[in-house]
Amino acid sequence: MSRSKSPNHNILGSEPPRHASSKEAARCKGDADRQLAARSVLRRWVVYVGLFPTALGFNTWAYALMHTTAGRLGSTTHLVPAVAVVLGWLVLGETPPALALGGGVLAIGAVVIAHWTPARRRRALAPGDAS
Repeated sequence: MSRSKSPNHNILGSEPPRHASSKEAARCKGDADRQLAARSVLRRWVVYVGLFPTALGFNTWAYALMHTTAGRLGSTTHLVPAVAVVLGWLVLGETPPALALGGGVLAIGAVVIAHWTPARRRRALAPGDAS
């Protein structure tokens, strides 16, 4: 049994496009306006998030660099994941998995070790110590 193709179908089997009524055209126009407005808002948020937090972060980093060495400050970047987990827990109510807590303890331990100066080395580095 063979089926004959209707003149209203194209090769893919779908109907050809029909002309929209005035109601459909108005609805499409409204949808396009809403999409354009949404894109405009999205662009503004991208600019805001790209500029202000970045500027705040770089200015904070520059201020901290004026008060300590780059090596000491660089090691504090290991605290970022731990702080993010704690803030997510406190602010957003996200319960961190045990692995995240273990990773946070490991990161904080690494920063403590990097900043730790033994007493013997502190005495050797003390200015004006002639003994």
